Amino acid sequence: MATVRLGIDMGSSTTTIFRVNSGLVLREPSKVLCEKTSKGMLVREVGLRAERLQGKTPDYMNIVSPIKEGLVDDVKMASKMLKVFVQHVTDDAPNAKVDALINIPCGAEIEDRRKVAVVAYNAGITSVNLIPNIVACALGAGCDITSAQNFLIVDIGGGCTDIGVVGLCSIIHGITLNIGATQMDQAIQDYIKSKFNLHINLNVAQMLKEEIGSLLERDTASMQVSGIDIDTKELRSINVSAALVCDAIHEFYELIAESINAMTSACSPEVLTSIYSVGVIFCGNGGQIVGLDKFMQDRLGLKVCVADGNCTAIGLGMILNDKQLLKTITKENL
Repeated sequence: MATVRLGIDMGSSTTTIFRVNSGLVLREPSKVLCEKTSKGMLVREVGLRAERLQGKTPDYMNIVSPIKEGLVDDVKMASKMLKVFVQHVTDDAPNAKVDALINIPCGAEIEDRRKVAVVAYNAGITSVNLIPNIVACALGAGCDITSAQNFLIVDIGGGCTDIGVVGLCSIIHGITLNIGATQMDQAIQDYIKSKFNLHINLNVAQMLKEEIGSLLERDTASMQVSGIDIDTKELRSINVSAALVCDAIHEFYELIAESINAMTSACSPEVLTSIYSVGVIFCGNGGQIVGLDKFMQDRLGLKVCVADGNCTAIGLGMILNDKQLLKTITKENL
């Protein structure tokens, strides 16, 4: 029987899938549209189709995000969502076995790991291996994690931020913060509501962050958006500056910087020396914000490199393509 091998990054905001011999084959929002019926909750749409209906559904329907802070929050909905995604990327091999490599946050407990495994099996996956997200990120960012060199990796994802020092295929130090793109989008939405008495959609808040979000003090970018006036309930447009977006999300990046400093303080002199030779590598969509390099250099005193946002999925693919590396990483991160 044929076997399809997948690397799955099931994040709080986005699910990305890498397929061996095909590359990145799926990138969709980790969202499920459910309908309340007398028989329970029925799934109507998943992924991008579900996200497009955010805020536009009747009372008997709602959008569910089954992955929160990088962990499975709703096993049933996560299973249904992943099953649709897996079927989509394996529709050319409907009878094949599916082996998967799935990443998990540094702070995942035994019960969290069990939930991910249950979701995978419910989705029709035959065999699953779990590895720390930060290890996959390091590989995807181009780090030789099999060497004695130590790498400080920061992955700012949708629902959480993983910070870890990686070396010899394992994590030397690692923490997970409940800070991510979802919390930043909410902060932007709340800030605009308090400052302009205007309600904007979360998707609009996300667009503001991605289009004009900046950590540079003198960034002059701006963008016009529309929302509903809280008092009059009428549609109104405002011009939002990059400085305003920065005001809304600045504290999240300050907390990340503080946590990185705390981690480096806990490192041995030998590990710290190794880190200083390379610097800190930022991954994830939250790491793509304008001015991150200067902002972090000023606070960390380290060189800063910003890697591609798809590091995790790319790293998972690299591990899947190297059986010996997969065996070593699995053994070192039980």
